[in-house]
Amino acid sequence: MTLILAISGNALGIAFIRAFNFPLPMIDIPLTSMWIILPLVLAVRRLPYTVRGSLSSLLLVHKSMEEAAENVGASKLRTFRDITVPLIWKGILVGALFSFLTSIQEASATIFLTLGGWEMIPFGIFTFYIAGSQSQAAALGVILIVLCALSL
Repeated sequence: MTLILAISGNALGIAFIRAFNFPLPMIDIPLTSMWIILPLVLAVRRLPYTVRGSLSSLLLVHKSMEEAAENVGASKLRTFRDITVPLIWKGILVGALFSFLTSIQEASATIFLTLGGWEMIPFGIFTFYIAGSQSQAAALGVILIVLCALSL
């Protein structure tokens, strides 16, 4: 699951372009020309953080609690919903928050997939800095820092 972290963001962005730059069957539009490609690449790139946060919480749940629920007739789904999820929700939340915080700062994978009107803040910082407008790039950097601080 964590092997995706070994792949650079640039390679992942190019791989998404190569994999999804063909028209989808029912709508005849490539996935790379739709906004949904950005959340997909960010979810793939940062999913290991959520999984590891959830797994560490899941390891703390003693098996006897789930076995006790199953012994009194609860199904596997009900056991997961009523016993496991209330015990691991904090790990899921922390993993998802960490994934979100690293995703909004992601520039390498999204720089290839950004569409006009759907740019992310790091792409805007890069664009302003390259254009010679360091003050606007710094302002976007401050906005990104405040957004991350508020998320925490």
